[in-house]
Amino acid sequence: MSVMEGVSNGEEPEVVVQACMLSEFSESTEVRALFSSLPDIHHDAASKEDTIERFVVIMDRYQEQPHLLDPHLEWMLNMLLEMIRNEKSPPLLVHLCFKFLYIISKARRCTALNVRGYKIFMQLFPHEVSDVQPVLDLLCRQDPKDTETWETRYILLLWLSMTCLIPFDLSRLDGHLSTAPGLNRESIMDRILAVAKSFLRVSDKSRDAASVLVSKFVTRPDVKQKCLGDFLDWCLTTISQTSEMTMEGTVTLDGALQSLRGSRSLVVNLAESSVTGSVQATKPDLDSASLEEDYDIPQEVENVIEQLLVGLKDKETIVRWSSAKGIGRVTGRLPKELADDVVESVLECFSFQETDNAWHGGCLALAELGRRGLLLPSRLSDG
Repeated sequence: MSVMEGVSNGEEPEVVVQACMLSEFSESTEVRALFSSLPDIHHDAASKEDTIERFVVIMDRYQEQPHLLDPHLEWMLNMLLEMIRNEKSPPLLVHLCFKFLYIISKARRCTALNVRGYKIFMQLFPHEVSDVQPVLDLLCRQDPKDTETWETRYILLLWLSMTCLIPFDLSRLDGHLSTAPGLNRESIMDRILAVAKSFLRVSDKSRDAASVLVSKFVTRPDVKQKCLGDFLDWCLTTISQTSEMTMEGTVTLDGALQSLRGSRSLVVNLAESSVTGSVQATKPDLDSASLEEDYDIPQEVENVIEQLLVGLKDKETIVRWSSAKGIGRVTGRLPKELADDVVESVLECFSFQETDNAWHGGCLALAELGRRGLLLPSRLSDG
């Protein structure tokens, strides 16, 4: 039966079914050839652009079936890492290889059904004890302001987050920090935390990778004991000093809040790390009636909430969206009564005296609060 006959009979053409369903990664040989050509074309802008575009087209074919790429991820990774680790590879080639690694990781997480995201791909990266120092050194040599190489920083931060999972105290990697009288080196722990902080302030996608690194790094037992308290102080100081809802302020605020996202609550982290041994660790529970009545909320937190509420009315959509995300994250760590006060302040955006921007920001904030289960039943009838 021809395709036209099938259409006239109300049946789906067989050719359409074949186009939508792939059975294997059929471009394996072509991809190997593309990777092998990188040392020869990395200095030619036109050839490099054509190669990247072709690889993107190939990867896009598997957006709906990314599992077909899984058996081939290891050899693709090894080919690219071999060029990255080669000391003779010029910087342009190294950055180009990282760009291809990013394209692969993007293809592995771009469908809504694939909740595992880039984690499948990143688990294949080498993460032995011997990998910590080289990855950290390479990351420290990157320029955070170079807009052409952000993929390199993004992948390196994720790679470093994998190496941080080694089951050994990081102090063992330091050796003798005092190599000479009066000359001290930074510990591995301090260097990782410093580089993570620096990338939490950038405006590109490496900020997201830095938040992943922080969430894995500060939950290590040795890091919690030595650095968690200082890091939380840095986060609160950074948030409190973000006084204007500018684009730069929004980026800084979002980075600091993202770094706290993986934690259950600020109080829990402080209690578990023995920074404040007398604090009782409790999960935020808006339905609990046994919360204490005396709250000691720092003034800095109140200032942050006030700035976030102002940001809901900003003329820039990205500022309103980031403010709504920030309100959701902060509110989830407040006691019941104070969290309800924040919700009441958000509802004030829905006034006829407010602009369309305020209404939109209020909707974004309510959506975020609802997604996190922070809207009390008594509030459902308001507005």
